[in-house]
Amino acid sequence: MQKRRKNRWTKTHLSKVQLDVPSQKVFREDILELKYRFWIARAKFARGELSLEELRKHANALIDAVEERRNQVFGQHKPYRLGLCAAELIANPFLLMQR
Repeated sequence: MQKRRKNRWTKTHLSKVQLDVPSQKVFREDILELKYRFWIARAKFARGELSLEELRKHANALIDAVEERRNQVFGQHKPYRLGLCAAELIANPFLLMQR
């Protein structure tokens, strides 16, 4: 049997395809800012100045930003294991005070 050729003229043009483009890009500096705010919140939690719910809000914001950045850089189709330091810091919030 003869192989069918793809006609390049029948392909859908990229301008006609609607892509899922994020509304706002997450940059490395944004992640560093969220990480800094999380470290401050963790230190306040260790001293008893902040509740666990507030600490989790900071951690979730950091996790969401890191995941969004990963999706922007690597895409969702590639398998990629994400080591989230925020989850480790929630598990042991007194780690900073021990050093």
